[in-house]
Amino acid sequence: MKHTARSFFTAPLLTILALCTIFAGVNINFNKAYANEEVDEAKYLMIPGSLVKTPEDDDGWARFAEVFYIFTRKYYRPISGAEATKKMIEGGLTSLDPHTSIADEEEFSDRAVEMKGVFGGLGIEIQNNTDGKPGILIITPIDDTPASRAGIKAQDVIIEIDGQSTVGMKLTDAVKRMRGEPETTVTLTIARAGMTKPLVVTLIRAIIVIQYVKHELKQNGVGYIRVTRFGETVTELVKKSVESLEKQNGGKQLSGVILDLRNNPGGLLHVAYQLNNLFLDGNMHNFQEDVAGSKLMISEESRGKILENKKYYMDESPDITGGVPLVVLVNSGSASASEIVAKTLQVFGRATVAGPTKSFGKGTVQTIVPLQTGGALTLTTSQYLIGPEGCEQVIQNIGITPDIMIQGDANETEKEEAKLPDAVKTSTISNANCKYRYTLPEGHKDMAFKMLRVMDLKIKTEGSAQ
Repeated sequence: MKHTARSFFTAPLLTILALCTIFAGVNINFNKAYANEEVDEAKYLMIPGSLVKTPEDDDGWARFAEVFYIFTRKYYRPISGAEATKKMIEGGLTSLDPHTSIADEEEFSDRAVEMKGVFGGLGIEIQNNTDGKPGILIITPIDDTPASRAGIKAQDVIIEIDGQSTVGMKLTDAVKRMRGEPETTVTLTIARAGMTKPLVVTLIRAIIVIQYVKHELKQNGVGYIRVTRFGETVTELVKKSVESLEKQNGGKQLSGVILDLRNNPGGLLHVAYQLNNLFLDGNMHNFQEDVAGSKLMISEESRGKILENKKYYMDESPDITGGVPLVVLVNSGSASASEIVAKTLQVFGRATVAGPTKSFGKGTVQTIVPLQTGGALTLTTSQYLIGPEGCEQVIQNIGITPDIMIQGDANETEKEEAKLPDAVKTSTISNANCKYRYTLPEGHKDMAFKMLRVMDLKIKTEGSAQ
């Protein structure tokens, strides 16, 4: 879940980034093993004097300076201060949690392109493999792209790109190798669960225009809307989908809506908030009191406190469907913004959540901070909580338990945020004093079962919502 901070960090991290460009004449007592070397400390340290403290200080600056000095002087090959700084920052950030990272200008630009939804490539969402094995993990192929048409599946692992092993390959390097001019080819070697031999697939690159939203009118006036990611245009596209479905339904109100968020990895926080407002009516029957606290949808918690300036309330706009029964589909590939939407609609008694597994359980917010030195820092700044004041529910490492369990893909592998290395710990915010309870309107649960059958989704058991 990401949103962009417009202001810049001017505190220690930017100072680290500036290690190779700033010097203020520092005297540091190094390990005696290096004390007799003739060293131009200015060349190797270049750290503002006001920030370098004695070894007795507990903020780590003296240790950082010492390691930086030894690294640049004693590493087996020559290494510049700029490269050493880059490696140390990257290593430090990635060890904090799975979602904090730093990107150079090119990588930052690539991310912006992805959120706009148009680029040249294969059409797959990828991440580093999380089960300790080498390779690049495919989160999901994007609908109607070279990857999906070639039969590439979620949980496939890319072990070679054009014959080049992905062992040790940075994710950004893998992206660069797979993107390119349309009509050019790239060959992927893929390991797939249940297959004894790797699968070799040659794909023809194409312009990838990500269709974040698709819709289809099903039998009995049931509207089906699939959202593959929460990009900038999603809110407006969902509005248009509902209008189109009603038009296809002879201008009549739909009998129900299925919102499919399976394998949706997330996206922009404000888009998830906007989408919730499309389906929630600020004046709906559930609200017994017209108080602001009862209409709090999303809040952010940081360092053990709920942030007063990071609360997102339901607006007064009407439900665009007119309040028809709503089912939200999730699976373990539904993460972050997907979970915000599904959980909010579940908590407020607006939707029945159905799926084969719990959702992924990513309940953290990442802020993208453009850096004065170029590129951007993606920093985990808070956890999000769902529900009215005093009733806040946590997603991080927990996920969403479906109200109705359905059968999933036989080859689907369950994924969990909690199993990632250095996953952020679950918030300890309590909702023991919750005074707001919301339930589904009468008949909506029964209609949910009917809509799932229209989709040919086999029902396993009725779950219990958290």
